[in-house]
Amino acid sequence: MLRRSGERGDTIIEVMFAFVVFSLVIVGAFTIMGQGMAMAQRSLEITQVRQQIDSQLLLIKNAQQAVDQTVWETMTQKVSNTEPITLRELSDTRCQLASDNLRSRGAFFLAPRTNREGQRIIGLYTPSSATYQAEATTFSKVEFTNDPRAQGMFVQIVKAEGANVSRAYDVYITACWPTVGTDKPATIGTVTRLYDVAR
Repeated sequence: MLRRSGERGDTIIEVMFAFVVFSLVIVGAFTIMGQGMAMAQRSLEITQVRQQIDSQLLLIKNAQQAVDQTVWETMTQKVSNTEPITLRELSDTRCQLASDNLRSRGAFFLAPRTNREGQRIIGLYTPSSATYQAEATTFSKVEFTNDPRAQGMFVQIVKAEGANVSRAYDVYITACWPTVGTDKPATIGTVTRLYDVAR
């Protein structure tokens, strides 16, 4: 096909400029997709961790209301005289609190286990190098296996302030784990007040 005398083709500069614009659009689209996937992953992790926190709180309430209150009595003996570990402290240390530090501050976690008679009971575990992993592999959790382990999650009990609530305890459940898309770890915590009802 013959070119008419008034027509001209695209210059190499115009072609290169078109490629640059197209590349920027593609990179921007991938960046936005990556951020969206990271947000979805973080949202899923937070949901999973909240369920783990709820399961720890349910086990604590079950131990408190059980006929055999051995676990509840052991928990209340672990009342920390120091302030509970804060989410900021966890974030600053990037979740890397040593199990010795956790034990000295009264930290523990609960998991169901089977006793000698084959009954399901609630077991109380103090973090040690064998049962506590400071950095969770995906999100903070307690593995309910024959050999329970906690990953970035622990419980602390503090006696409630005030003379009128002398038999009340504040239960702190704390979770910290490395998450996608940011160098800062994700932290979640909750506080629940429980009353030691005399039987």
